[in-house]
This record gives sequence, C-alpha cells and structure tokens, in this order.
Amino acid sequence: MTMAKPSGDDKLISSMAQMLLSGAKLLSTPCPKCGGLLYEVDGESVCPSCTSKAAAPQKTVEKEKSVVAETDLLGEGVEKLREVRENIIGCMLGLSRGLEGEQLHRIREVARTLAALGSALNRIDKSLGLKKEKAGDQTGKDSKDS
Repeated sequence: MTMAKPSGDDKLISSMAQMLLSGAKLLSTPCPKCGGLLYEVDGESVCPSCTSKAAAPQKTVEKEKSVVAETDLLGEGVEKLREVRENIIGCMLGLSRGLEGEQLHRIREVARTLAALGSALNRIDKSLGLKKEKAGDQTGKDSKDS
C-alpha cells in the first residue's frame, strides 16, 4: 500500500493552518500579486500562496479607532438628547400645573410655549427612534398622580 504524496494544495492548506495556529491574523484584503489570502505575521502581510511580503496595512487599526470614537460620540449625543427630552417634559408639566387661576392671556402664552416644547420633544423622539407615547407614559407617572 503506497501513500500518496501531499499535493501542492495540501501543503498550502497545511501552511495556512500552521500560520493561524502560530498566531497569524487573517486579513480581509487579498494579496495584490496573486489574489490569495493574506496573513499578518509580526507586522507584515504574508501571502503563503506566492510567498510575497509587505508591510501590514494600518488602515484597519485606524478604522477601528475611528468607529469606536464615532460610537462613543453617538452614545454621548443620544444621552444628551435624552436629558434634554426629560427637561422638556419637566418644563411642560410645570407650566401646565402652574395655570390654575391664571388669566386668559397667560394661559395662551403657556399654550404656545407648550406647543413649541411639544414640537421639540417630537423631533427629539424621532431622532432617538422612540414611538409616540401618551404624556402620562413619558414621565412614568399615572394620570392619577397629577
């Protein structure tokens, strides 16, 4: 019984597996020479198919840092919008509670202010992707509490 010699493909696959096992990182960009898979080994891009070497691309690291920074900024922006949203709701509730016994012109003034605050609240909710809720549901209080 004779054993078959490993083919070139088998040797290549074995070499690729060995690179991964030894800590090489598989890159998303293909080899510019042969189109094969590129691996990063000790800061260099290595192609086991054509054995070419080049400096590893730094774009990936820079992109990852950029995405993390953008995600942090987005999270901060969303948090600020939520704070503004809560402040608007508080202002609306305070204004509406303070109307008891007020004159008609004062009530109209407060109504215009409430409409403007409501419009701002709707824009914030839209940018946060929130559904429209009842005023009592937005604050977490029942209508019985007012």
